[in-house]
Amino acid sequence: MGVFRSVSEFFHEGVALTEGWQQFSCQAGQYEDPEAIAEELWEPSQGATVGAHLRARGQLKRQVDQTFDALDHFYRIAFTGSASLVAPQAGKRLLLVCDGLATIATLWFNGVVLGRTENMYRRHAFDVTELLAPDNTLVLRFDALLPWLKLKKGPRRWPTRLVTERNLRFVRTSLLGRMPGWTPPWPIVGPFRAVRLVSVETVVLECAKCVPELDATGAYVDFDVRFCLPNEGSAKPRLSCEVAGHTVEVTLHQDGASFRGTCRVPVADAQPWWPHTHGEQPLYAASVRVSLDGTTSSFELGRIGFRKVELRASAHFGFRINEVDVFCRGACWAPLDVVSLSASPGALRDALEQVKAGGMNLLRLSGTLAYEVPEFHALCDELGILVWQDFMFANMDYPRGDASFDTEVSLEVEQILERLSPRCSSVLFCGGSETEQQAAMMGLPLEECRHPLWREQLPTLLKQWGCAIPYWYSTPGGEGLPFWPHDGCTHYYGVGAYLRPLEDARVAGVRFASECLAFAGPPENAATDLTLRQRVPQDNGASWTFADVTRHYVGEFFGAQSLPLEEHDASSYAQLAARAVAYAMHQTQTHFRDPLSPCAGSLIWMLRDLEPGWGWGIIASDGRPKSGYHALKRIWAPQAVWFVDEGLSGLTVVVANDPGRALSAQLVLTLSHESGATIEEIVREVQVPAHSALRFRVEQLAGRFLDTSDAYRFGPPTFATIHARLLSAGNLISEECRSITRPFKLDAGRAAGPSEGAR
Repeated sequence: MGVFRSVSEFFHEGVALTEGWQQFSCQAGQYEDPEAIAEELWEPSQGATVGAHLRARGQLKRQVDQTFDALDHFYRIAFTGSASLVAPQAGKRLLLVCDGLATIATLWFNGVVLGRTENMYRRHAFDVTELLAPDNTLVLRFDALLPWLKLKKGPRRWPTRLVTERNLRFVRTSLLGRMPGWTPPWPIVGPFRAVRLVSVETVVLECAKCVPELDATGAYVDFDVRFCLPNEGSAKPRLSCEVAGHTVEVTLHQDGASFRGTCRVPVADAQPWWPHTHGEQPLYAASVRVSLDGTTSSFELGRIGFRKVELRASAHFGFRINEVDVFCRGACWAPLDVVSLSASPGALRDALEQVKAGGMNLLRLSGTLAYEVPEFHALCDELGILVWQDFMFANMDYPRGDASFDTEVSLEVEQILERLSPRCSSVLFCGGSETEQQAAMMGLPLEECRHPLWREQLPTLLKQWGCAIPYWYSTPGGEGLPFWPHDGCTHYYGVGAYLRPLEDARVAGVRFASECLAFAGPPENAATDLTLRQRVPQDNGASWTFADVTRHYVGEFFGAQSLPLEEHDASSYAQLAARAVAYAMHQTQTHFRDPLSPCAGSLIWMLRDLEPGWGWGIIASDGRPKSGYHALKRIWAPQAVWFVDEGLSGLTVVVANDPGRALSAQLVLTLSHESGATIEEIVREVQVPAHSALRFRVEQLAGRFLDTSDAYRFGPPTFATIHARLLSAGNLISEECRSITRPFKLDAGRAAGPSEGAR
């Protein structure tokens, strides 16, 4: 019996233990030996996590309680040792592989302790060959986290309001369910990823580094493969690596009990991979094969793509893909099910295709939540969606000089790098979320805000790995204070939480908003289901909620007379709130995507609500788009037309063409009266080069003064609405409509005002 230092992400799938789990929860420390638990206390498990089990039983409460972190939770499964699964007499070995255990877990196999784990983000593997019997029992105990945390001590330079239990900084576990006001109070506890038995006769793949590169010399893949032979006395193995039919035989070196080989595989005629907004997504199969005694073990590494990614850092933060500056737009991803952290492949595909259909080309996986499954990243490769991956650190002053903690981090990062380094969709590794902003906002000197974990340890690990994906130490962050919008990447809530006027999106000089525009956005059924208003996100300790933010902008856009509707006509208020959120998001993005803007990208906080309610997401928790999604879909399209209000200089119309081919189109501007009658139509032929955008002042196209931004107001408006259409061969590509009727009017709960982006 043994514990493996690591088992590759690409190791054999084996047999997942899915049916027949039982569960039992008790007071912390009540049972040290699971055999002492009376048989009648076990009950059938209804889900992989404690939360999923309670949900299936109708017992999942939204009120904060101590069910998850104050109790010990036992899981048990019995299974029969099958000759088809493993036959020790034939020289095979049996491994128990646990892909995700949350969090402090002890494992027993047929009464023998296999080991203890303290990191939910790591994959663990145990050799159980010698323990296998005709009838077998596996028991997992997940220790109560709160008593464990109370024993942890260490210096702390700053507190955090993000979580109530600040000693969470000592353990590698998700903050989901532990951030009051942000997420429902359901922490991830239990075997949230697969527990599987893997039978192996010849080769245990320990690590398969696969790094695709595209440069001026061509496309190639660097491999670094490490494996061991579980049976002594085997002949010397042979290793080969293959990409798209190109194979290289590898010279092996023995390192203790392991064999290691490195090579570079050139891939002739490989085509570049692009985000879907800019081009195609060609993918090529990659694999490694180990031959031994006439038997070959094949390990498929999935399909990979070739792209060159560069991070323009610091003050000019942004991404260049294949030598092209890419305006990145999208949102911060949230797990589809925050109770179980699981989703079917079909649900993942539907969610990511919805992202693509919304014109988004970048998703950020925030350090406040959790890593995603391999299927998520494979789909992003296929669909052309870029991924910004935070390491799971956020807001807290993590331990310094703690050898055990540093080792856990190193092993965790190694597994994440193996999973994501081959992915052409991966464009950034980031040290974590608000890891320096939290300290800086408390007035600490900049030097004290910096931590060797994300300033030294993480970039060193990436360098040692040979990772070609750029690294950034923290979001937000730049050369100065980490929350300056004009420096590096920022979490921009000027429009939003800080109640700034829409013009702030322009004057703030935002370089790259890795978070922005958080509102309490009503879902489509908010007007009929008034209970949803009770679920609104709030920063822990704040005297206000994000419903107050939405309320502020409703008043700004529709006047003070609109606010009493919240109490007296909630249905009409929900409609106004949806339009206000859509308008604020739309107008902000017209500035961010303007080719004259310094902004190189923006990500909405968040893509999807974590639960039913007036959440941050532009998509409701049930997958239905909200008003913000519809508003952003138009302006984020690869080929799009929109207006930018430049004050006394009037309206400018922008035509963007992200794809890698020139756009020959017709720009049609229609000016209309309040009655809908056409006043004038302006038609211009436009030629927009690939990967670029053009700007046209409306009054220059018209050839005379029209007061298009309604700035001078010498008399009645010249027109009520202006409608822009972009046509190619008679087909509508994009359109945008803007009203300049003043002021915004409210009539019996119906608004005549900001209509851009409202569905």
